[in-house]
Amino acid sequence: MDAREPLESPRLSALVQALASRDRTSLDAFWRAVARHGAPLIEAVADDADLVLVTFLWRATTPLATAAVFPLRHVLGTEIADHRMARRGDTAVWYTTCRVRRDFCGAYRLSPDDRLGSVMGDTTCMRRCAAVAPEGLVVFQLHRPVQGPGGPLSRNRREDRHGATRRDRPHNGKEDPMSPTIREATAGDAPAIDALFAEGDAFHAAGAPASFRTTSAPARPPEFYAQAFAAPHERIFVAEQDGVVVGFLHVVLRDMPQQAPFIPRSFAFVEAMVVGESVRGTGIGRALLYRAEGWAREQDVPTLELTVWDFPGGAIPFYEGLGYVSQLRRMRKAL
Repeated sequence: MDAREPLESPRLSALVQALASRDRTSLDAFWRAVARHGAPLIEAVADDADLVLVTFLWRATTPLATAAVFPLRHVLGTEIADHRMARRGDTAVWYTTCRVRRDFCGAYRLSPDDRLGSVMGDTTCMRRCAAVAPEGLVVFQLHRPVQGPGGPLSRNRREDRHGATRRDRPHNGKEDPMSPTIREATAGDAPAIDALFAEGDAFHAAGAPASFRTTSAPARPPEFYAQAFAAPHERIFVAEQDGVVVGFLHVVLRDMPQQAPFIPRSFAFVEAMVVGESVRGTGIGRALLYRAEGWAREQDVPTLELTVWDFPGGAIPFYEGLGYVSQLRRMRKAL
């Protein structure tokens, strides 16, 4: 997609027409609908059933010179102008619209008064993220229900009362049978998690044989699970489909050393994540990470961090697509 191609959200077009007719209530009604149904706006593309229009919104409560949406480099482009949001007339509505595939999933930050001149580069990204509140990171996932003529908006993501994240229901009201349930692991899940650990160990041994070896059952000792299930500063989340555990993520809270030159800080760290080979590429890894991000926010830490091995067929592109950026690089030379 050419990010600079003019695209117009039908919802925003309707708002403009209502404002032009001096409908004083239309703007408040617009924001009430956004609060009720969620953002970004997701609307149908009339001539292509495989694509949707996604409109990112910012409601300015103070005067702004600029606003932008990040990261989404693979959707909006690599030029800073591609990420700038436009203001709708003299209202508080800032927006940008793009066209994406219906099955797209990603994460973004809204950056008001963004004056950083670059999109690319780790330093720029870190400075930008530091300037935006942690709650500015929003995850969204697109599915079949979208805004059509007179139809309802799709919500982006839901959490049930038990904290389990589920994908949205299709428009026929039936839940997608492939949707995973994400929940906290219990001691009874240890055998399934251990089998996944062994599968993940084999994957890494194949990709980085100089550093990893395959493991036999148990892949992790019993005391590992005893601590992980009992410690208040860590969680194991599992993805379950049809009563079968098909993936897990282990996340812990960490502190940077209280010594120079490090800046004292706390953060959440993904110790391990494995998705079963038969269900990789179906969104389970994304769902697990989103649950870990939610838990990290509940612990009032500003970042979720992880280590990923760099080998062909590895997970680096997956994490980059979800907004993770490299902070350091560990290098090695064979002697």
